[in-house]
Amino acid sequence: MRRVQEFVDDPEATSLAFEPMDAKGRYIVAEEASEFSGLTDITEGEMLDEKHVVLYKAGHVPEDDCPPTRLASVAADPSAHSGPASEAPAPRRAKAAAPKPPADELRVLNTVKRDRRTIEEIQRERKKLRGAEH
Repeated sequence: MRRVQEFVDDPEATSLAFEPMDAKGRYIVAEEASEFSGLTDITEGEMLDEKHVVLYKAGHVPEDDCPPTRLASVAADPSAHSGPASEAPAPRRAKAAAPKPPADELRVLNTVKRDRRTIEEIQRERKKLRGAEH
């Protein structure tokens, strides 16, 4: 993927967020990122249509988004996390909350929100509405 290569080559960039995608797309991005050591991929988002991949360069993974074991392995051997990966194992993926993008890069995503009420809550609300109509 050209975006991953451009991200790796850009010394100013510390993270790269992809648009929401299905599991197959996230897998492809993670596999592509595993070709470069020093990149950590984290899947973010709770609902299926909100899940996306964020790539971080070594040393730039938010501590609250990364399991302590991954941080310890990066801190223990930072020299193993630069350049294309040939023998280094792929980093483990973690589930985390989406980082807040800089104000100049805000985009509106998922403007159609899902109804997260239970069936019982919906039925109670409908009964209340029917009772108020009569």
